[in-house]
Amino acid sequence: MDMGRGKQLKRHAFFNKIVPRNKMYLTIGLSEFFIACLFILFAVLPPFPTTPVVLDSAMAVVLSALALWAILLAPRVPNGWGADITLAFNAAIMGPLMFYVKNIQGQMGLVMFVILLGVLAAYYRPLIRALPIFAFAMTSSLAGLFYTGIVEGYINIVVFGFLIPVWIVVFVFFQHRKVEAQATHDPLTGLYNRRGMETQSVMLGNLARRTHTNTIVVLIDLDKFKEYNDTYGHLSGDQLLINVAEAWSKELRNSDVLSRFGGDEFALTLPDTTLPEAEALIERLHAAYNTPWSAGVTVWRPDQDYYTALGNADKELYSDKSSRR
Repeated sequence: MDMGRGKQLKRHAFFNKIVPRNKMYLTIGLSEFFIACLFILFAVLPPFPTTPVVLDSAMAVVLSALALWAILLAPRVPNGWGADITLAFNAAIMGPLMFYVKNIQGQMGLVMFVILLGVLAAYYRPLIRALPIFAFAMTSSLAGLFYTGIVEGYINIVVFGFLIPVWIVVFVFFQHRKVEAQATHDPLTGLYNRRGMETQSVMLGNLARRTHTNTIVVLIDLDKFKEYNDTYGHLSGDQLLINVAEAWSKELRNSDVLSRFGGDEFALTLPDTTLPEAEALIERLHAAYNTPWSAGVTVWRPDQDYYTALGNADKELYSDKSSRR
C-alpha cells in the first residue's frame, strides 16, 4: 500500500470514528438548548398574563440538563440508545405540558416542538425506535389539546395537532431514507458505496465486540480491468462490474456486506466468520463468475477500526496481485 493511500485510510478512520457518532447527539442537544432558551425568554418576559412563569423556568432547567446529557453523556451509551432515551424523555415531558398551557399560542408552540421531536427521530433513528417516540408525543399532545379545549373545533385540533405534524414527519422520514439510499449506494451496481460501507462497518464492529465473534475483511480488485475497458469499451466494463456484483451477491449471507470500494475494487465484510470459512467463500466467488481477480484477506481485530483492517487487507491484496504476475 503506498503512503498516499495509507494517509487517506487514516483520514477515513478518523472520520468514521468521530464524525457520524457525534453529529446526531450534537444536533439533538443544540435543539434542546434552543428550546430551553425560548422557555427562559418566556419566563423573563411573559408574553401573556396566563404564561406559567414557574413552569417555563423549570422547563428551561430541565431542557438545559437534557442538552448537556445529549452532547456529553448520551454518546457513551451503546447502540444509539442514548439518543433514543433523550428523545423519549423529551416526549415524556413535552406532551403532558399541553395540559397546563392555557393559551393557544403556547399550545401551538408545543405542537411545533412535537414536530421537531418527530423530525429528529425520523431523521436519525430507525423506524422501529422512532415510531414509538413520536406516537407517544402525538398521543399525549392530542389528549392535551382535547382536554383544555383552547383550540376550538375538533377539525382544527385534528388538522393542526395531528394531520400536519404527521405529514411533516412522514415526509421527512421517507425523503431522508431516499436521499440516504442514494448517498450510501453505488448507482451502477446497487451495492453499498464507500460511505455506506463506513456506516455498516460501525454496526458490524459494535456487533463483533458485543458478541465476541470473528469478523473478516476482504478487499477485492479485478485483474487487468483497464485493459478490458480499452479492448471492449467502458460500457462493457460497466456491465462486467454489474455482472460480478450480482453473481457474488448470490453467494453471500444476509449478514455479509459487499460494497464497491471504488473503480474496480470491492470490499467484503464477513461477520462471525473464520479464516478457513472466508477462504472457502472466496473459492465460491471465483467459481460464481469467470473473470480474474485478486483478493486480500485479514481478520478485523476488536481493537482496530475498520480502515486499519482494510489497510491490512490492502497489503494482502498487493501480495496476491504480485504473486499472479
